[in-house]
Amino acid sequence: MLSIIFSLLLFLKTGTSTVSYFSNGCGSLPDGVYDLKFVDNDDYPIVSVKCSNGYAILDYTQDNNIKDYFVSWVQWHYNTVGPSNEDTSKSLTWNKWFIPGNIDDEMQYIISPDCNTCDENHHRQLYQQQTTYWMTGTIYGCFWSIKGQHNCDVDWETDDCYSCAYGDFISNAGSTRHIIDDNSNATDYEKTGICPHSVQSANTTVTTTHDDCSQALDGSYTAFHLKPSLGIEGKYCVCVKPSKEKKILTSDSSIMDKKLDVIEEQNKFSSSVANIQLYQSDFESGTYRIQKPGTYTVMEDIMFHFNPNYDAPNTNRAWMPTEDQADIYPGADDFHDHYFMGFFAGIAIECDDIVLDLNGHILRMSEHFYYQQRWFTTIELSTQYFLPGQGIGNFGGNPSIASNVVIKNGVLGLTSHHGIHEITIKILLLKILRYKTLKLMAYN
Repeated sequence: MLSIIFSLLLFLKTGTSTVSYFSNGCGSLPDGVYDLKFVDNDDYPIVSVKCSNGYAILDYTQDNNIKDYFVSWVQWHYNTVGPSNEDTSKSLTWNKWFIPGNIDDEMQYIISPDCNTCDENHHRQLYQQQTTYWMTGTIYGCFWSIKGQHNCDVDWETDDCYSCAYGDFISNAGSTRHIIDDNSNATDYEKTGICPHSVQSANTTVTTTHDDCSQALDGSYTAFHLKPSLGIEGKYCVCVKPSKEKKILTSDSSIMDKKLDVIEEQNKFSSSVANIQLYQSDFESGTYRIQKPGTYTVMEDIMFHFNPNYDAPNTNRAWMPTEDQADIYPGADDFHDHYFMGFFAGIAIECDDIVLDLNGHILRMSEHFYYQQRWFTTIELSTQYFLPGQGIGNFGGNPSIASNVVIKNGVLGLTSHHGIHEITIKILLLKILRYKTLKLMAYN
C-alpha cells in the first residue's frame, strides 16, 4: 500500500494542477515512513523511505524506485547490488554512485544492518558519518587476496562474513576464522574471503580498469579491490543525510506516477504452466533455458553443436555465445556472468516444478563440440554453474536454483564433464535414466 504522504507540507493550487512540497531528507522529521524526493529534478521519483534519527534508510524492500537514484544498478549477489563494471571504470566511490551524493559532496552515510534503525554513535560506524558497505573484488571479477579459502567466504544461508588469520596463506592449514559482527574493526574486513557487505569508507579508492583490478596497484599479488554495495532483501542498508535540508516542489503528475507504480505492483500475476515439445531446432543457437514451470518432452534425439566455426575452430569465441546473444546468454563476450566461459550446459532448468521427459531419446554433444568445450553439463539445475564468488570467475550474483524436478525416461550421452549438475536443490527425482560416455561423472 502507498504510505501516507506525510511530507505534503503545503498544497498550492495553480489552475487545475496541484503541486506539493517534498523533503530531500529526513532531517528533523520524527522516526517513521515518509515520501521523499532526494533530487530537485522531475526525472527522479518520489520514494517511500523509513526515517531514523534524521537519516533516510535506503531500503529496496520499502520502495524499489530507490534504484533510480543510482548511476547504475547491477545485482552481483543474490541480495546485493552495486555499480556496473563499466561505471567502476569511472572510479565510482559511494558519493559518485549515489546521485544525490554526487550533487552534495557533504552527504553523510552510516550503515544499518537490519534496515530498521540508523545509529551514528554505534561502534559499527567505523568511518563515522562516511561509513558504507562495499563488496570484495571476487564478486565482480577483480582480484581479492583471500580467494579460494571457502571457509572464509560469506555463508550462503546466513549471510555472515568471516575474517581469517593464516598460518599458511596458500592453504586452509593453520587458518582460524571468526564471524564479522558489530564488534569487528577495519583490519578484520581486510581479512575476509568473499563478502558482499564489507564495511569501508564512502571514499574508498576504486580501480579504473579491468587490468588494474587483476593485481595490486604496486604490481604485487596482495590486492584488495572493492566496489560500493547495497543490500536489497531487508538487510545491509545504508542511511543517508544531506548536508542541507530543503523542500522540493513536485507536480501532481509525479504523485500520480507514484500511485501507478503501486497499482502495477499489486496487479502482477504469474503465468500458467507450460506444456512444451522440444526438437533439435530448439538447440541450434545454444543452451535451452527452461524458465517456466511445466512438462517438457523431448521429441527426437538431440545433439548439442552450438555456434560452430569449422573454418577457424580455435579462434577466439568460436563455439561460444556471440555478443549479439548477450540478452539470452548473460556474459557473452564479457568477463563475467553465467556464460562468459561459453555454453556450459545443453539444458538449463532455472525454475521450480519441472518434468523433463526424454521420451526414450538421447541428449549428447557432437564430437567436434566435445573437444572444443571441455567443461559441459548435459542438464544444469540452475542459471549458473557456481554459487556467487566461487569457482574460477564471476558467474553471476543471483542464481535461480531449480527445485521439485523430475528427469525421466532417456539416455544422457557424450558430455565433457557432467550428465546432471546442481549447486543446491531441494527435490530431484531421476527415473529410468541411462548414462553413456561421460568424462567426469553422471550426477554432481
